[in-house]
Amino acid sequence: MSDNDDALVEHIERHLGRIRGDAPGGSVAGDHAYSLVIHDHPEYDMVSVVTNGLRLRRVDARYGEELVCSLQADQEPVARFLVDTLGAIVVDSGEGLEYGTVVQNDQPLVPGTLIQGVLATTHPFCDEEFNFYPAGTDEPQLQIITLVPITLAECGYAEHEGADALREIWAAQETDLLDVHRASTV
Repeated sequence: MSDNDDALVEHIERHLGRIRGDAPGGSVAGDHAYSLVIHDHPEYDMVSVVTNGLRLRRVDARYGEELVCSLQADQEPVARFLVDTLGAIVVDSGEGLEYGTVVQNDQPLVPGTLIQGVLATTHPFCDEEFNFYPAGTDEPQLQIITLVPITLAECGYAEHEGADALREIWAAQETDLLDVHRASTV
């Protein structure tokens, strides 16, 4: 691991907590395209699954990208599934995600829930500096894209009114974005 990789790990751990473990991620032509790293937050009932190595794939995006999904600790398998699925889509398509992108499915992504898509956004529980690495530079090397699970109604709302409008509703309603079993906010 290079010094730059060590600094990136420190950056992510400062915001999401210490690394508990990792696992192989999406497989491309028999090779693992990236790994999935699991972070436990020291204060909140929050687990975060982050790709590691997606930034090294040839993807059409302004910056290198890594994906993260943070959910309640007992929902770690869902976070792993969402990050791995979207990571594989990014690698297979060669197209990175942009903040505000809605990825919608035709059926629930998580059985027994209303979650039918994800919103690519900034991390709702981290300082703004978390979203770009290195933080505070004019030209970052890496953009960290957070995947927030959303309902079908929220998918439509974000596509028509914009991601900022949906985030405003979440803030006004104090929506628990860490819980995939939540009700729709629109």
